[in-house]
Amino acid sequence: MWDIAAKFKAKFVFAEHRYYGESLPFGNKSLDNQHIGYLTSAQALADYADLVNHLQGDAVNLKYPVIAFGGSYGGMLAAYFRIKYPHLVAGEIASSAPVHMYPGMVPCELFNEIATDSYKIANSKCPDNIRRSWSVLRSYVACANTSQWLRQSWNLCGPTNSPIDVEFLVQFLKSM
Repeated sequence: MWDIAAKFKAKFVFAEHRYYGESLPFGNKSLDNQHIGYLTSAQALADYADLVNHLQGDAVNLKYPVIAFGGSYGGMLAAYFRIKYPHLVAGEIASSAPVHMYPGMVPCELFNEIATDSYKIANSKCPDNIRRSWSVLRSYVACANTSQWLRQSWNLCGPTNSPIDVEFLVQFLKSM
């Protein structure tokens, strides 16, 4: 996107999603139950539409073409922005955007199958090695010495004192 922007002499505008970074509409109470309902993707899209309108001088006809872009959740927002506000966006680039990853749309295991195939391309032994690693990691909770080794060797923030701690670590690694 940096190369493309330079080629087209485009301006980059990075909008902060409400409730993230310094964008806390209700200050420290923004995440309280009475305010958390304002943290939705639909409202983020409306914020972006308002920003585009502002940057375009609130003109009926856009002065400049707008391309929305993002990765992962940001990619989903870019795709949804193009769908919901087609009059504001000339196009979108949605990288790693799991827009179809909802129950009933795509088999849930499909992502893991694709990721496994990627590892298999790198080395045919990788998928089996990774599968075996989960049970090895889960065994670290059984012994204090190995739990301490795991914490020190992997620079973990805390020890793996319980099966829940280890399972959290395994799930984190799987999601990476």
